[in-house]
Order: sequence, then structure tokens, then C-alpha cells
Amino acid sequence: SQADVAAIAAAMQSGKLRGEDAGTAGTAKANKLPVLSGTRVLVADDNPVNREVIAEVLRQLDVVFDLVEDGSRAITQWRREHYDLVLMDCSMPVMDGLEATRRIRQEEVDTRRARTPIVALTALIEGGNNAGSWQDAGMDMLVTKPFAIAQIAEAIQSLTADAAEKLSTTQDDEMQ
Repeated sequence: SQADVAAIAAAMQSGKLRGEDAGTAGTAKANKLPVLSGTRVLVADDNPVNREVIAEVLRQLDVVFDLVEDGSRAITQWRREHYDLVLMDCSMPVMDGLEATRRIRQEEVDTRRARTPIVALTALIEGGNNAGSWQDAGMDMLVTKPFAIAQIAEAIQSLTADAAEKLSTTQDDEMQ
């Protein structure tokens, strides 16, 4: 229900809801979240509750976002729109996030499209069976579920700032 989603989002913001691996990353800053107005984010997650939770988090960060249910739809939506960042669940039906990321990365190369930062969202532990698979697929960062709202804010802020800096450097190089 909406009340459950709001309660989960409030717990995330307070830092009370986070995975063991999240440690204290960002929780001290939870009260000083960045304003990310105008940032465009695509979210791919097959779980409707997860989509609602992430939607609430992104609303609190003033982010413009679209939600899809699987990797195949993520690729289709990514082709249609420009996104500053993608939050991609690793384990989804139809096409998982790892394969979707591989295909996006290949298409970026083939079409010379600027690289879109992709954050792996997973409940899997980094040291488990799939350790490193998110990096091998071309994802830029890993955030484990459950996460603190500040972790999502930090990921968006750091990766979109990195992308903007690289774009600026590339444009400067092209002008010379």
C-alpha cells in the first residue's frame, strides 16, 4: 500500500533501513540530501514494491524518472529518451539487468552515443556467486538492497557529475 511505501521511504531517509553492506555510507548525510532537480533517471526493477520505494526516493530528490519492469523494456525506453543515469536491478525476468547493460554498452559504442552511467541495484552480496559480474557487464556502481536514501542520492550525484565532467572535457577537446 501507499502507506507502507511511505513508511519504508521514511525509514530509508532516517538511515534505519539499510543492508549490512551499506554500513554508514551516506546515512550521516541523510538530513542534507542534494537537490537533483532536472536529473533524468530510468529505473528498471521487476518488483512493484521496489519500484514504488525507488519512486518515492526519487520524488524526495526531485528527480524526473521513468519506471520499467525488465531489461528489455529498459533498453527500449533508454533508446527513446535521454537519461542522466539508469538504476538497474540485476535479477529480472525477460532480460536481466546485466544483459541489458551489456546491450546498452554495445549500442553506445555502435552508435557513438555518450555513455550513460548505470547503477546496479541488487540484494546479492558482493562476495557471493555473482561477485564482479555487475562490473563485467559495464555497470558503474553497485548499491545493495535495501539501501539508504542517501546512497541513491550519492550515486546519482557522483555519477552524473562524472558524466558532465567527461562531456565537458570531450567538447573542449573537440573545439581545439
